[in-house]
Amino acid sequence: MNKSKIKKIAIISIIMLSLCLSIIMLLEWTKNNQLDQIQSNALQKLERDIGEYDEQSIVLQTTSKARAEELAKQFGAELRITQDGRYAKLTLPDGVTIRDIYAVKEYREYIEEMSADYKVKTSEIILTDEESKENIGRLPSRPNYTVSDSEYDKQGYLDYINMGYVWSSNYKGYGITVAVIDTGIDTDHPEFAGRISEYSYNATEDKIVKDWLNEDGSYDWSIIEDEVGHGTMVTGVIAANMNSGNIVGIAPEVTIITIKAECDENGNFTRSSDLVFGLYYAIERDVDVVNMSFGGGINAYAEPAQLAYDSDIICIAAAGNSATSILTYPAADKNVIGVGALGDGWQLADYSNYGENSDMVAPGSTYTTFMGGECGMIQGTSLAAPIVTGAIALYKQSNRYATFDEVTEILYASCYDLGSPGNDWDYGFGALDISAFLFEQRGTVTFDMLTDELENTESLFIRGHSLQEFPEPERLYAVFDGWYYDYTFTEEVNYYSDIFESDLTLYAKWINEDDGVPYTYVILDDGTVEILSYTGHRRYITIPDKIDGRTVSSIGDFAFSGQERLREVKLPNGLTNIGANAFEKCINLINIEIPESVTYIGPDAFYENTRLASVAFIGNSNLQTIGGYAFAHCGSLEKIELPATLIEIDGSAFLGDISLHTINVQLGNSEFKSVDGVLFNFSGETLVAYPVAHSTSYVLPESASIIGNCAFAYSKLNSIELKNVKVIGVSSFCYSQLEYLIIPDSVILMGDAAFASSTHLKSVFIGKGLTSIPIAAFSSCGSLNEIIIPNSIETISIGAFADSGLTKVTFEENSALKCISETAFFMTNINEIDIPDSVEIIEDYAFANTHSLTRVGFSENSNLVYIGASAFESSWNLKN
Repeated sequence: MNKSKIKKIAIISIIMLSLCLSIIMLLEWTKNNQLDQIQSNALQKLERDIGEYDEQSIVLQTTSKARAEELAKQFGAELRITQDGRYAKLTLPDGVTIRDIYAVKEYREYIEEMSADYKVKTSEIILTDEESKENIGRLPSRPNYTVSDSEYDKQGYLDYINMGYVWSSNYKGYGITVAVIDTGIDTDHPEFAGRISEYSYNATEDKIVKDWLNEDGSYDWSIIEDEVGHGTMVTGVIAANMNSGNIVGIAPEVTIITIKAECDENGNFTRSSDLVFGLYYAIERDVDVVNMSFGGGINAYAEPAQLAYDSDIICIAAAGNSATSILTYPAADKNVIGVGALGDGWQLADYSNYGENSDMVAPGSTYTTFMGGECGMIQGTSLAAPIVTGAIALYKQSNRYATFDEVTEILYASCYDLGSPGNDWDYGFGALDISAFLFEQRGTVTFDMLTDELENTESLFIRGHSLQEFPEPERLYAVFDGWYYDYTFTEEVNYYSDIFESDLTLYAKWINEDDGVPYTYVILDDGTVEILSYTGHRRYITIPDKIDGRTVSSIGDFAFSGQERLREVKLPNGLTNIGANAFEKCINLINIEIPESVTYIGPDAFYENTRLASVAFIGNSNLQTIGGYAFAHCGSLEKIELPATLIEIDGSAFLGDISLHTINVQLGNSEFKSVDGVLFNFSGETLVAYPVAHSTSYVLPESASIIGNCAFAYSKLNSIELKNVKVIGVSSFCYSQLEYLIIPDSVILMGDAAFASSTHLKSVFIGKGLTSIPIAAFSSCGSLNEIIIPNSIETISIGAFADSGLTKVTFEENSALKCISETAFFMTNINEIDIPDSVEIIEDYAFANTHSLTRVGFSENSNLVYIGASAFESSWNLKN
């Protein structure tokens, strides 16, 4: 080989080496860039969520024992890990937080393996004054069984689940083990005597009762002792003893494994990891059924729930009490039965979550066990879930090895249909019917696809019931057009209403949808088209720019409402109007692009599109108005950029969008101002405020005098200054994270439920501008312990402080108070109270279920003329 060739080879080699080094450097730069972005995003999220997680914990999901040990050593952390090694918690050394770990450059590559250990809410108990009222559509039926329990007649919810001859047939849960993951249990309560397993477990302390003995050799039950009461109530619904006390549980002979997790002062579980370890423990104990009456927005339970599914262990969870369809876990997990609550008249309870959180419903009001050996009335999805848990325990008694799929197929098929026919968004498959679940004969319907492209399927039905679910098959070049009783398509099935008595076959009809326009529409006065409804069956649709040569300018009210199949829709270019409720509850719609021609988006237009993650305003948008609740409860929406042309936007438009952390307004908008993460629109004295969900502190501009309805609802706001404010709107701060509140004298009007369910609220000062404390104003404010009622207040309205944490109420001298309304202080913790002389009326249930109340004082000069029925009902400790 000559020198020239050698030189060329050497040059080429150098070039190739240089190129390889450049590629390696580029890849390294790209990797570092990606890691920097991951680190930045993770730290921002932790900063936004401060107070919502245990700062000294790190959770590892889908890990391995070796990897967990490696990271624990790296961080100097204490390791706790499940037996299968797939889930672990790292407890960091004193003085070290998860934010410190995330901030270390060398640890960036570990961040995607780790997550924060978030707090979890119990499905909080809601006040109740009486059992559900007369129902509509189905008569109540008392169980056909006589018991001697003294307060059995108060268990009216048993009349609404069709118990029939269940107990008479010896279905009482004998031999079945139910795990209750909750706040513990009143171990001395007579309703649980002899039935709490020594394998009960403290998931926070990692202690099993049988391993901890007292000096006399007896078990130390204190490690699972309930300090809050929630777990005791839940367990009573499932398993209170029969014929030995006050009440009876659905499955009074099951064995109870109590799994206790630590709570904070607000009654919320301190760490989700405790609950996950508790679920893993239940699986290790091979229990039959697990009840979980708690929930949060992060699914930390997917792995153990899948393991439970694989182990034929049935998990049930409360849907939650936030009146939302935003996903709540574990109820929304595919391997868990989520249970919503029924209120009066077979209607969904006004507090109950729904959507994917609720596969079915059960009564929400129960008369159950309280701590201290007592019993009482209470309601919430926390109590609906254990009713279903008890029913499944009864089923398992004679079907011990039934799988999750077998149980749910029969359970859902046997439900009493409510709401929209079939499996619907509010009620799931319907209300629990225990007799149908246990006793009714079953049949099979075969779905013949009449094509070689698809396989035939089968579904189980309960004889005498309508079928709850029908398949909606899809083919490439044909559109499904319904099920028929005959293959010549002369008799179509009436979905959800036809009753099946014997096995049968149904046949699929197929059509070519392209033969016609799949919309109903009208011609408007200007000659353009408004679409009224979609009559097709496709999941991905493009609305044409023109129909019959006319421009499509408007999507009418409710035009696509409830189209759950819809995955993607492309709007026409000439569109100017999106009507009220146009796309509400299109729960599988993920993205929407709003054409630049659109000027108006109506109220509720995209309400409860829970998977909607992206809203884009295309080009030079002409949008001027966004109506009330237009994008409310779109839980996946994280950020939005509003166009510069926008003039009017209702304060409720993004209500309940818990993931929303950024609202931008394009430059050039003279109508809106952005102040510390809040968007303001001023019109005279009217203020429309848009809090970004993750911001925590706001200072209102001095010109702001009115806070609109729902303005700061669901925000992570913990402080706000209200100087110069005159009006606080309805639900304006409900479900916020306010901690301290001063209502200045300038406030002369406050709307109902203004601060309801602000569970972090610890201190409230009420100015003298108000003459009334409105309905439910501070209800369910569990951290609020004391309140001073100014002498300007004349009325304390219905439920004003109900279910709050109040222990002390003080009235200023020269009080003008005349009326304490129904349930005003229902189920509080007040010890003593002196009623002002000015009070003339104390209405029904005003102080009912205030168990700690020992004294109510009236002076000789009292003007009291009326005390309502049950005003102090169940205030057991009241001595005078």
